[in-house]
Amino acid sequence: MKNNVFYHNIDFSDRKNHGYGNSINLGYTSRALVEAIFITDNYILGRNNGLNIMHAKSLEFKNNTIYTGFVHFDKSILPALESGRLNFENNTFHTRNQAGLRILKHKDYKLSDLQKEFNVHGSNEWKSLSSFEINSVLKITCLKTNENHFNIALLDKNGTDVIVDFTSENIDEGTAYEIYDIENRDVVIKSGKISKDFKIEFPMELKDFQMPLHNTVATKTAKNFGVYRIEFETKKKRKTFFGRFFDWLF
Repeated sequence: MKNNVFYHNIDFSDRKNHGYGNSINLGYTSRALVEAIFITDNYILGRNNGLNIMHAKSLEFKNNTIYTGFVHFDKSILPALESGRLNFENNTFHTRNQAGLRILKHKDYKLSDLQKEFNVHGSNEWKSLSSFEINSVLKITCLKTNENHFNIALLDKNGTDVIVDFTSENIDEGTAYEIYDIENRDVVIKSGKISKDFKIEFPMELKDFQMPLHNTVATKTAKNFGVYRIEFETKKKRKTFFGRFFDWLF
């Protein structure tokens, strides 16, 4: 898993961050430990149980930003920790308190104590939930099926509208666009033409959404997080001399 955003509805104003809110859960049974798992360059944002590494034999966990009440492990990971097969490097852990790494039915660890006891190397860092700050534009992805369509993942702790800069996306000034909320895909929530500064403001506090098929209990994602599709008008290619000649001829 590389370069993803894993999110569960979060109230960033509640530092206790109660509720299950699982974003990643690895290993469901001690009879079949997962191994050779790579989790790198991700945002993992959940409530009390945002990240559970339950039954793992080996793991590379690098360059991730985690926001959760506790990171949970099962005791079955102890042999992997003791042998150095769980590798944590350059991660930032935001947890409810300093002893936020919990090996269930064993012990709660501060990050520094876990690293010392199990000889875990790497420049990992612990921070409080209240100190969590992040670039609101989490990800801009150009669709492989259409170079003029982009998926945008945004997060603002207070649900304030977010400005996205498209300067590096090779969009011409004045190009028309339409924006859709992925949770309400058939409705245009904003349209216009991109200005000379190539910046577009995305609305965050949306309420309407399309209920998933065969689901009667789903609710709208919290206003602080959104995934959008922006579709720019297809670029018109300039014709060559021969193209213009044949247009005139026929």
